[in-house]
Amino acid sequence: MSAPPRVVLVGRSALFLDALSRIIESSGMTLAAVVRPTPAALDSLRTAEARVAILEVSGTVTETATILRTLRSGSTLLPIVAGAEYSDEEIVDLIEAGCCGCVPRDATMRHLIEAIDATVHGRALFSPRVTGQLCARVRELAREMRGDGIMTPLTPRELDVLRLAARGLTNKEIAQQLGVWLQTIKSHLHNAYEKLGVRSRREAVARAVRIGLLRDE
Repeated sequence: MSAPPRVVLVGRSALFLDALSRIIESSGMTLAAVVRPTPAALDSLRTAEARVAILEVSGTVTETATILRTLRSGSTLLPIVAGAEYSDEEIVDLIEAGCCGCVPRDATMRHLIEAIDATVHGRALFSPRVTGQLCARVRELAREMRGDGIMTPLTPRELDVLRLAARGLTNKEIAQQLGVWLQTIKSHLHNAYEKLGVRSRREAVARAVRIGLLRDE
């Protein structure tokens, strides 16, 4: 029989961390560390000799993805995101960043323990919809690797608009910064969506990052 997994908790809420600490300890697992999501604290986990990291969700999907990448960098920790209320597509983005499991905000203690057990044994607990999104993402990557997903190149101005959109600027703000009409920005974004094969600004930015048109800032 294998030893109970060692678990670390990462979060900002004292109430959240205290509740999870009690759950971990009462379930027979070992609580190896409890830290805030600061760069120094996350770096210290590389020597924590733990197997699973439970990350409290308290920011945007981009912020959560950044923490996940830091946790996975140079360590063997398997991160589980707890308290997630992201869309299916956003959860797929978190999986790409290193997430090994996702526990929703209304999950029970049993659900959390099952997610930890599944992660330790090489499985993952995600909804069927998320699994479908993952399959679609794999098919998209396969097309790109085969070369049959090559698109019409984006123009320099379309890239400029997409780059500003990635920084969170609204269409109106982009138009003001580039000194053009608002309708012109909408046209550039529409053309970029068509060429990238997506339907939204978030999908466009995500795909542009994946294929190297934009840097993941």
